[in-house]
Amino acid sequence: MKYNKDNWHGELEPFWPNDVIDKGIIASIVLGFFFAVAFFYPALFLPPEIPADPTTTPLAVKPEWYFLAAYQTLKLFPADKLGGELAELMGMGVQMIAITGLMFLPFLDRSPEKNWRRRPYFLKLVFAGLGVFLILTVWGAISGEVHWGIKF
Repeated sequence: MKYNKDNWHGELEPFWPNDVIDKGIIASIVLGFFFAVAFFYPALFLPPEIPADPTTTPLAVKPEWYFLAAYQTLKLFPADKLGGELAELMGMGVQMIAITGLMFLPFLDRSPEKNWRRRPYFLKLVFAGLGVFLILTVWGAISGEVHWGIKF
């Protein structure tokens, strides 16, 4: 139904410009309130401030569990033998190769079979990847070795 001022009796309201302007005003008021609170009272919702000590590092610095495999991959290459930057570069390179392989997997696996249970190479690759991820995650969780002078 086309909007016409002559036959409009109040049962419909056009989206443009009425509704857009109404919602825009409401959004502007809410955002203005949030920006005012963030600008004038930044510590309103924060816990009491504890002064930071940049000279000490906590001993138990570990990432969350879902990053433990990537963290352990970085620790696989010894920094004392390879040099810190080369070891980090190799650890990140291994992770980038794995991610690139996952990105190209649909293009490399051209099997016409749709059922994943009947694709043996795909299944072997998936289970190998999951196994490596689980092993690295558990290894990173129980790791107590010294890495770059910090005991984890």
